[in-house]
Amino acid sequence: MGREAVVEEVDATYESAVVNASLVLRFHLATLLEYTQRAEAVRQVGDVEASWVAILRGALSQRSRRRSRSFRYHVLDPMPELVAFLEKHPKFKALGIQVDFADSVDADVLFFASSRLLDFSLVTGSTRYILVHGTQEAVGSAHTLDQMQSWLDVNKAWRFAEYSALGSGFAVLERSQRSWERPANCSWDASAWSNAMRLASELLVVQHEYPSSLGATWRVDGPVLQSMSRKLQALRRSCVGSLEIQAAQLILRRFRRGEEQLMKGDFFETPSLVAVPGLPIEVAESHPELSLLLLYSGLPTETYRQLLDISIARWPHRVEFWYLLALSPEGQSTTRVHAIRRCVSLAHFDRSIVHQLLKLLNQLFHAREARLLWAAVAGNRSKPWDDRRRSAFSSTWVAQVVHGAVFPGSAWLAEHPEFAFAQQLMEARAQELLQEQLKIIQTYSSSKVNGYCKDNGWCEYVFLMFEYCHFLSECVKVPKTCRAMQEMEQKGLRLLRASLSLAGSPEVEASDMHRRHVYIQPHASPEIGRMRLSCTLVVSPQTSSTLRIEGERPRVYQPGKCFWFDESMTHEMDFEANGPETLRATLYLDALHPGYYGEQSIQHRYYPIPNSVPWWRTILERLASQHRSTPPTIGASPQHYSAAPRQLLPWLSYAVEAHQVDADICLRGDFGRLFHDNAFWNPGDRHRPLTMLQLFQRMRTLEHLGTVDPDLRSLLERNRRFTQQDLDELTQDTWTCLALGCQGCKALEMFGLCWHDLAEEILLRLLRGFSQTLHLHIYFLRRWFTLLGLGFPPKGGYGLTREQLFSILQERRSEAEAFFSEVS
Repeated sequence: MGREAVVEEVDATYESAVVNASLVLRFHLATLLEYTQRAEAVRQVGDVEASWVAILRGALSQRSRRRSRSFRYHVLDPMPELVAFLEKHPKFKALGIQVDFADSVDADVLFFASSRLLDFSLVTGSTRYILVHGTQEAVGSAHTLDQMQSWLDVNKAWRFAEYSALGSGFAVLERSQRSWERPANCSWDASAWSNAMRLASELLVVQHEYPSSLGATWRVDGPVLQSMSRKLQALRRSCVGSLEIQAAQLILRRFRRGEEQLMKGDFFETPSLVAVPGLPIEVAESHPELSLLLLYSGLPTETYRQLLDISIARWPHRVEFWYLLALSPEGQSTTRVHAIRRCVSLAHFDRSIVHQLLKLLNQLFHAREARLLWAAVAGNRSKPWDDRRRSAFSSTWVAQVVHGAVFPGSAWLAEHPEFAFAQQLMEARAQELLQEQLKIIQTYSSSKVNGYCKDNGWCEYVFLMFEYCHFLSECVKVPKTCRAMQEMEQKGLRLLRASLSLAGSPEVEASDMHRRHVYIQPHASPEIGRMRLSCTLVVSPQTSSTLRIEGERPRVYQPGKCFWFDESMTHEMDFEANGPETLRATLYLDALHPGYYGEQSIQHRYYPIPNSVPWWRTILERLASQHRSTPPTIGASPQHYSAAPRQLLPWLSYAVEAHQVDADICLRGDFGRLFHDNAFWNPGDRHRPLTMLQLFQRMRTLEHLGTVDPDLRSLLERNRRFTQQDLDELTQDTWTCLALGCQGCKALEMFGLCWHDLAEEILLRLLRGFSQTLHLHIYFLRRWFTLLGLGFPPKGGYGLTREQLFSILQERRSEAEAFFSEVS
């Protein structure tokens, strides 16, 4: 058998082991592969199942193919699986792999299997990594995190690199690659560091109710930023050559520019980055945060690849770098698959991220492995779920809503009457709402009402939503549902959305098994404290539908009945139909947990997300200690801050009046600030926010059409630049604006009405767009231009002076009074 044949056989064995490994191993196969490939020699302690042997063989073979050196694999306890494996593949030596059973050898990687207790006496000076499998099932105390942490406290040269509680527990200990002690020439000023830390904690200012109920934004406090910069400059003078201080200063430079997009940002989305001039690669290599900042700043391709490779080698426990590698379209398929496996191992606590990764794995022709990994992450009906509450690793935690009942009882509803009122109202109006929703099901497909059908046969229609930048209203289709929600809002309920959920939908083919059997795997909302009111309208005879939450009594869907539950708790759903009819229809409303609002200030916790101000703060916190020590937990420690309770956002009144709108209120690039200023912070004329919703919807249409028409692209850019003055001209002086034309009212530029030599048909279309945006009937526009003697449509470039307009209105006073009386 030649070398190529041996390689193919090893690869086939390795891939088979990846797919067929047991649940407890599957999560960590890629992690074991990663650290094994970094080694010249591996020593395994303890018996393991055959999958480990195949994985190690695959790791060593891939490693030996990249380098010509031979590889040593040492086993302290010979096992039948390994002997059988070597007998099956006698040509392994062709790949430069040597296997021995020596009692005492040096190795770069020391791997403790689950059946063997830790013996730190086996650690030698050449050991770089210690891998420990089975920390959740070991007999005795030597595998516990406390025991390992005690050893790390004594052996300062070592630290935790990774830890996962999944798959029976897997830990990676790493020998520190560089000293974090201050330079020898550094006259360390403890008080300066103390002041710097204090300023760092005051740098972030958090604002709520913006861009929506669940959103929050941050801004940088300018004076504090300048003071922080001066402190760091003084520290740099006293610590010549300190990469830590240099790194922190370079990050500060980004925020000191004062650009709008950098000084204000969405707390849940990473602002687009700009390149940091003068940031050398060697400085970025000193901190993972600096490396990420540079990777996101638009490097040349070759430099980007070089820095990403270096970052992965230095910080293999940072999921952000593996994620970038997995998304790299020019990367080799095998490399990207390995990166996806590492991401799943490192970020299994966030199902939304895992789901994206596994879709990518499916696209790379590893469909079977993707299904198995998803089943392992999401759980199933026979296994306990991996989390009791959805991880908030990338978002804000509110202490008042993290803990509480999954299904709120009568006592909780009595304390929060707005929730009790909503449940009673929905049950009282169940029949009329049923008739309204049945018309929707009979008339529209889910995709025509902002929804979709999943492959498992579950369908959803979305009628109302205001989350982050998305404002959606379909009240023209479901007026009774909208009126009921508006009544709930008036009682103090902070509503987020309204949707219709269908199992056994007529939209699914009758021959499809998912028409009669639907199973929704364990899932949860990423936002902590999303309360859901589930109201069942239809349950066909001989069907059953059940909601299950671990540790709770299952809730059976019953027609005309409603119940509240915390949708951020992991839950699953079963549906089965055995009769001629299959439909189960449930109307559900999402609302903000009452812990988000009230009379007292709210305590928040947040985890720093990449490339944000709180993420930057963690650098200074790390620099404050002489030694870097990472606790045996996934991710960073949460930060804390206080904020005023949220105020009521009466958005449903706008949704009802707008009738039908699908708008992105952040399209101006201001994260929705102008909309909030007019709709909520300065309540008054309701015409302005309603007009803005139409403008944003119009901009989405222009975005689509502008890809092929340069004139429409220019019109889109003018719409994106619209100001408060434009809005006031359109809504406060609408008729004056139309009369003055573009010379006296620049807001008309947004509708293309300032272009000359337009055909009459085109001008009529533009005027119809104007009337629709401002909720005016085209009839009144015709009346107005006729009254002014301009004809309809007026000629391009028309316009009166204010004196001419005043003269015409005086001359035709009775006609003008009749017109304005009819318009009002």
